[in-house]
Parts: sequence; C-alpha cells; structure tokens
Amino acid sequence: MEPRIFAMETSSTGKRKYIVGNLGRFFCHYWKNSDPRARHYYELIREGTPVRLYFDLEFCKEANPQITPDECEALMREFIDELSFEFRSIYNITINRSFVVDLDSSTSKKFSRHLIVHLPNGQLFSNAQCAGIFAKQLVGRLADALSTGSLVTSRPTLSKYLFVNSQAPIARDPKMIENVNIAL
Repeated sequence: MEPRIFAMETSSTGKRKYIVGNLGRFFCHYWKNSDPRARHYYELIREGTPVRLYFDLEFCKEANPQITPDECEALMREFIDELSFEFRSIYNITINRSFVVDLDSSTSKKFSRHLIVHLPNGQLFSNAQCAGIFAKQLVGRLADALSTGSLVTSRPTLSKYLFVNSQAPIARDPKMIENVNIAL
C-alpha cells in the first residue's frame, strides 16, 4: 500500500507537522493511541489520486443567529437527501445517510460539519477535480431550484439556508453589506 501524507496544525499561526506512513500504522499510532482531543489530523490528497466526495459545511453562528440547532439538523438531513438524489440522477448510485460520515467540529461560534461520502462497493471519484465538478453541479442545481421557488416546497430548511452570511457582523460599521457565501 502506498504511503500517505498527514498534517497536524501545531500552532494558531498555521504551522504544521507532517507525517508520512501507511494508513494502518497511522491509525494505530496517531489515532488509536492519542488523546481524542488531540486528533486534529488532515490527509493531504495528492493530485490525480482517487478520492471520496467530501464537504465542509460551515457558517458563523453570530452572523446567523436565526439558525437554531434543530434547523441545523434539518439542514443536514435535507442536504444529504439532495446529495442522494444527485447520485441517483447522475450515476444511478443509491446512497442514504448511513453512507455519509458526519464529523461535527462545531463550536459556540461556528457551525462546522465535515461530510465524507462512502459510496457502495468502495467506489471513488477518479480525482479531486471530478469530485469538485460533481459538487458544483449539485450546488448549481440547488441554486437554480432556489431561484425558481421549487426548492422551498421540497426542502424548506435548505431553501432558507443554502446561502448564509459567512462572516461575523462588524459592530463598528452597521451599514456594511455582509458577504454571502455558499454554506458548502
């Protein structure tokens, strides 16, 4: 098995420690034997390497105080339902929430969920670029459905929060227009 590269942030300035090794040894040494609060490793994915589809869904809670914890869960449920629909429509692959690893890194200030899709039979996207095209196609379809009003009837929470304020409000300038970014 080909060695993989992992990184761990060692400071708030972005400094990282890199580890190269077999996946099994990495899990055994750095994952199983480490404090769960210190498991902040990232895998560096080499260009051209087959990948799982993944999403980082994040927003600033302070900029979006109207989004309740129950709505966050409804948002995740509706997003995964739409993701399932997209796989069925494009690739004739059936998935449900059990195929999605949902890692919650939320804090009191930030909603942060990391979704990793495990397709049936170990299927992967051929590379990160292909996975990105699929993700952009999904978001584009959802944005179109939002603009026509068709998303609101089938996915009310997703239609409400597909686009959210990405940054905390700045108190000193109340007239400032906030940036709006995709929550994906």
